Amino acid sequence: MTINFSLRKVLRSNAAFSGFSGLSLSLFPYSIAHWMGATFPDILRYIGIGLVLFSLALWIVSSQKTISKKATRFIILQDWLWVLVSLLILVFQWFGLETSAYSLIGGVAIVVGGFAVLQGRKIGG
Repeated sequence: MTINFSLRKVLRSNAAFSGFSGLSLSLFPYSIAHWMGATFPDILRYIGIGLVLFSLALWIVSSQKTISKKATRFIILQDWLWVLVSLLILVFQWFGLETSAYSLIGGVAIVVGGFAVLQGRKIGG
């Protein structure tokens, strides 16, 4: 069974995932930090705001009549940077987080890497 998603749908799915994650971090940084065993709720809020802005940019790019390959490549780069930083956090166990927090970081990295791969396939590179 093959599921075929358009570039527009992949970008919008990425936007929805990023937007939900960003809003969660922006609105509930203290609860999330407590759950993670983190001592930096304000940083989580800033990451959340950045994700909301990223989400809006994704939506704008995906709303164009012709989706820009250059803009999509830049989005892919940002997705891979997210994955790289996530891997560094996992490998070096930075921030002394709870095991469940590291698991969540790894899971999110897999999802974001999936978006990067799908977007790359849709633009042919």
